[in-house]
Amino acid sequence: FGERFDSLARIGMIDAPILMLHGDRDNTVPVALGRKLRDAAPAGVKWVEIPGGSHAPYMSDPAAFHAELLTFLAGLP
Repeated sequence: FGERFDSLARIGMIDAPILMLHGDRDNTVPVALGRKLRDAAPAGVKWVEIPGGSHAPYMSDPAAFHAELLTFLAGLP
C-alpha cells in the first residue's frame, strides 16, 4: 500500500457512466466511505450495495455482481 488517491476530489471530474458496487461488510473500505464517494460523484452514478458483500463483492455474491454489471453495460450508449 502506501499509495494515496484523493478519490473524493477527483470523482466529480469523471464524465463517463459510473457503476459503483460495494459490499456492506467491506472491512477494507467501510461502506460509509463508499457512500461518501457515491455522494460526491456526478449525477447518475449507479450505486449497488451488495448485502453481506466484502471488499470484493464479485466474490461474495457473483450472481448479483454479474447481473448488475450486465444491466449497467446494457444501458450504455
